[in-house]
Amino acid sequence: MDAISFQLLFNGLVLGAGYGVLGLGFALTLRAAGAVNFAHGDVAAVAAYGGVTAVLFGATGVLAVGVAALVGGALGLVGGRYCMGTSPSAPSRIYFHSRHRLRNSGTK
Repeated sequence: MDAISFQLLFNGLVLGAGYGVLGLGFALTLRAAGAVNFAHGDVAAVAAYGGVTAVLFGATGVLAVGVAALVGGALGLVGGRYCMGTSPSAPSRIYFHSRHRLRNSGTK
């Protein structure tokens, strides 16, 4: 197997693993909340922007991945605290807003 074939195989496996994790996140969210939450892509995009910004400021690839993970994690923590408040058993504001919008938009 030459170098290009190995690189294509590796890229395909990494991309497939990423799609699998994304699908698993959607499935877990649907099962737990009863509604699909499409915020995964938003958090991933903001984390990727953080990683690209780190590269533009001269960071190496490994450091940029770390920065992207920290940015995504921080956004998840802040978003979770905003949506759930301080109590994990409190009702979700996002669920309330999405149900309210669906009810008032005329769609079921």
